[in-house]
Amino acid sequence: MLALTWLAAAALAATAPAPAPAPAPCADEPAAVVCAINAQRAANGLKPVQADRALATLARAHSASMVAQQSFSHGAFGSRIAHSSWAHRRVIWSAGEALGWGTGDLATPDAIVAAWMQSPPHRRILLDKHYHVVGVGEVAGVPVAGVDGQDGRTYTADFGS
Repeated sequence: MLALTWLAAAALAATAPAPAPAPAPCADEPAAVVCAINAQRAANGLKPVQADRALATLARAHSASMVAQQSFSHGAFGSRIAHSSWAHRRVIWSAGEALGWGTGDLATPDAIVAAWMQSPPHRRILLDKHYHVVGVGEVAGVPVAGVDGQDGRTYTADFGS
């Protein structure tokens, strides 16, 4: 009798609708950048960075500002971070920033992270063992006048310890 009960339960489970899948952790561009950064960190024996909402808000605002002003620059990075809610919650902190933009196939999260890994200063930031969090901001468009950025994307990654 026990075997029949188990078979009936198995048959019932097979006909029940499957639960909805959980959202993919790398579903959008900013999350995919974090995933790609963490893949590089793992390949280099480092712990992953965690996505930080406050830093992501700063990063997105900076990406949007660069596109709107057609200027590709870190600008007042230190001041931007120092006056943020993220920094105000900490007594001691350090921060780093990576910027990137591209069009077409060069605008994907993987392409941006690959470009950062080819640049020694950006590679040092991505692989800095002291950084534990990152906020990624991504916006449509490019920060350079005269470039057809219709299919372009601009990224800012703000890292913090």
